[in-house]
Amino acid sequence: MKKLFILFLSGFLTFCNSKERPATEMVNNWKAKRLELPLDSIIFNAQGVLTKPHEKDLKILSLINGGCGSCIEDLAKWKTFMGNIDTSKVGFIFLVYSEDGTVSKQEFKNKDSLYINLKYPYYDDLSYTLFLKNNFPSKKLFQTFLINQENEVQVIGNPLMSSEISNLYKTAIDSRKRGNNE
Repeated sequence: MKKLFILFLSGFLTFCNSKERPATEMVNNWKAKRLELPLDSIIFNAQGVLTKPHEKDLKILSLINGGCGSCIEDLAKWKTFMGNIDTSKVGFIFLVYSEDGTVSKQEFKNKDSLYINLKYPYYDDLSYTLFLKNNFPSKKLFQTFLINQENEVQVIGNPLMSSEISNLYKTAIDSRKRGNNE
C-alpha cells in the first residue's frame, strides 16, 4: 500500500502542478489519518435501497456541499463512477454539509429527486460538526477520500475531477482486492 500511496502522490502532484507545494503538504498531512464517519445520520435512503457502506473494507467518502448547485449536480457523475466499481466490496459515503446552515434536509432531498436520483444513502452534516471535527479541507479537489476498514485515509483527491485520480482509486481498490484474495 505504501508503494501505491507514493504512486498516488507523484501522479497527484503532476495533476496539481509541480509549483504547488500546498498540494504536497495536503497529501502528506492526510496520509493514514483516521476519520470519524457518520453512522446514524442518514438524510434518507432513496427508494428503500439497502446498503451498509460502513461495513465494507474500503469506503469512498465524498463531501457534498448541500448549498452548491454544481456540487449536487456532481452526484450524477458519481452514479457513473459507481457503475465502474464493485459496490459489494466498496462502500460510498456521501456526507452532505452546509457551511452556513442554510440548507435543510428537505431542500436537499428535493434537489436529489428532481435532478439526480442517485438511489444511495446520504449522510447529514448540515450542522457542519463532522466537517470541523475532521478538519476537512475546504477545496473540492481534496474532499474525497478512499479509506480502509479502520477509517484511515489511503488516497485523497476527487476522482471526478481528474482521470489520473480516478485511475489511482481504481488501482488502489484493485490492489486491495488482489491482496485479500491471496
